[in-house]
Amino acid sequence: MRTARVLVAEDDALSRFGVRDLLGREFEVVEAANGKEALARLDEQAVDVVVTDVVMPEVDGVELTRAIRARGRTPVIWCTAYDREELRREATALAVDAYLLKPLDLDVLYRTVAALAAGRAP
Repeated sequence: MRTARVLVAEDDALSRFGVRDLLGREFEVVEAANGKEALARLDEQAVDVVVTDVVMPEVDGVELTRAIRARGRTPVIWCTAYDREELRREATALAVDAYLLKPLDLDVLYRTVAALAAGRAP
């Protein structure tokens, strides 16, 4: 069985490395330092799940998710420090699969990615 591929888009390198190390135990992890890099990675290879920060330089997580939705239905997890109603409404409008608040509960992140990679609701 093929290992699921997860794209992690996060501009904070330390956070990105932590998520990579956590998810890399079970999944193939592709990294991007911002949304623009994430879009380039998506042009290069298909992924099973996208984990993205919302606030990033160049292309933010909202625009990244819009681009992903224009391409298909890849599951998307938003990780953000912002618990604002308008951002949650945007996530709902874009059919974001999970909205996780920072600081991340790594167990919740792992279980959410695993569920989505297996085709289940988180």
